[in-house]
Amino acid sequence: MADTSNPSMFSRFLRAMPVVGYAIRCLEEHRHKELSLLGVNLLMALAVGVLAFGFPFLITAVLSAAALIGLIILSATTG
Repeated sequence: MADTSNPSMFSRFLRAMPVVGYAIRCLEEHRHKELSLLGVNLLMALAVGVLAFGFPFLITAVLSAAALIGLIILSATTG
């Protein structure tokens, strides 16, 4: 398990997000099967959203992912 005695603000923020926090815990506890099932479920939710709402849903999902990746990069580069 990782040392979380004094986590940074970004780390606490990412862990507070339901899906991302669960994925982080799965990685720390080496539960790779659960993490892969989470990824499959997220891809299926994206597919259903695109089928139901079309291109606007895809744009919204991509912009949300870009913001999340930006937060992950900030968290990784700050002490």
